[in-house]
Amino acid sequence: MTAIEKDKREKALRFSSGTVALAVSGLLVKFLGMVYKIPLTNLLGDEGMGYFNAAYTVYTLFFVLATSGLPVALSLLVSESVAKGDEKTAGKLYKSAARLFLILGFFGMLLMALPARRFAHLLGTPSAAAGVLAVSPALLFMTYAGALRGYFQGRRRMVPIALSQILEAGGKFLFGLLFASWALSYYSRSVVAAYAIFGLTLASFFAPLSLYLCKR
Repeated sequence: MTAIEKDKREKALRFSSGTVALAVSGLLVKFLGMVYKIPLTNLLGDEGMGYFNAAYTVYTLFFVLATSGLPVALSLLVSESVAKGDEKTAGKLYKSAARLFLILGFFGMLLMALPARRFAHLLGTPSAAAGVLAVSPALLFMTYAGALRGYFQGRRRMVPIALSQILEAGGKFLFGLLFASWALSYYSRSVVAAYAIFGLTLASFFAPLSLYLCKR
């Protein structure tokens, strides 16, 4: 077996194992998301879940607008550079994309946070403003995570992506329920919902952190 054939075989095996890891992580993330909603609904009640869902709706809209198609485009460009053996260009592509994603995430966060009350009013839930404000930093973290995931996907390294997804889902489950449980004794339902969704924000920080450490 030549060195080239051996390298191709190793890459194929790594990609296959990474794909399996990504599939398993996807199932685990869905399971945690399903389980998470049950105790959260018991803690917040229908009123609190209304505030939580309103804030999450605003976040989802901004996240889609900020990252739509960009991670996929980056992965294709990185993959092409790596296939040519041009590691220098692959590194430059990541750095340029990371800057772009951070800028988009930062301004998206501001555009989401500053008019938080306006968004809450538009959704018919004025008290959800605190939740919109609490989840807005997640946009910055997750746009940067999008750049890192695109980079790893372009290099056919799926395990770091799977790990980041598990950490994000697990952190959301843990911090969201802990914060909501603590706040329930002190605040109104709208504020408790804001604490619960801040758990998502904190969890979203661990996704890019784990990816960055894997890249380092």
